[in-house]
Amino acid sequence: MTVDEVAQEWLKARKRNIENPQIPERVYTRDIRPYIGKLPVDIVTSRDIYDIVQRINDSGRPTVANDALDHCKHLFTQAIILNEIKNNPAAVLTLKHAGGTEKSRTRNLSFEEIEVALRVMRENKDQFTRENCIAVCLLLSLGVRKCELIAAPWSEQFLSELKVRAFDSEYLFPARRTSKRRSYISDDTLNHALGTLFGVPTTYQKKKKIQPYGRAKHETFYNS
Repeated sequence: MTVDEVAQEWLKARKRNIENPQIPERVYTRDIRPYIGKLPVDIVTSRDIYDIVQRINDSGRPTVANDALDHCKHLFTQAIILNEIKNNPAAVLTLKHAGGTEKSRTRNLSFEEIEVALRVMRENKDQFTRENCIAVCLLLSLGVRKCELIAAPWSEQFLSELKVRAFDSEYLFPARRTSKRRSYISDDTLNHALGTLFGVPTTYQKKKKIQPYGRAKHETFYNS
C-alpha cells in the first residue's frame, strides 16, 4: 500500500472519532501527501517525516509542524494495524524535531483594539469583503471555532444579510469560486484576508514579494 492509501483508511476512522476531521485532512493534503503520498508505506523513513515537519516549521508554522508530526504518528500506526509495517517511523520524533513546545496565549484583545480592527475592515471594503467582516464579528461574538462557523449550514441559524449574500446557498459562507472539493469557503480565506489587511504576508505573498496593507497593528490569527 502507498502512504496515501493508508491515509485514506486513517482519515475515514478520524471522521468517525473526532469532531473536526477536516483539520487533519487539510494538514495531510497540503503538507504531507505532496511529499510521501505516492511512496510505498514500508519505505518511508524517519528522515522523510523529519524533512516534512522541518519544511513546515521553516515556513513559519510551528504549530502546524507539531500537528503534522502527530498526524504522521497516527497515520503510520494505522499502517501497523493494517500489517503493512512493523515499526512506526514517526515514533522516534518529538516536538523538538518539529515546531517545539507550544506556549499557550493568555492575552485577550481589548475593546479598543477590536474597535480599531473593525474600523480598518470597514474602511477597506475593496480588500476585506462584507462577508469576511460578518464572519469576524460572529467569531468574536460566539467564540466558536472558525472551521465550525465557515462550515455552518442555514439549518443551524438565520442571518438575513448573509442569506441575501449567499444567493440561496446551503451554507452561510458559500465558496466564492466553483470547487469540487466543498461548497463553503476555504479554511484559509479569513486568515489571508486578515493577513493582507493587517500586514501579515501569506506564503504566496512572501514568494511574490507582495507587500500587504498593514493598516493596523496585528495579533496572530490561528488556523483553528
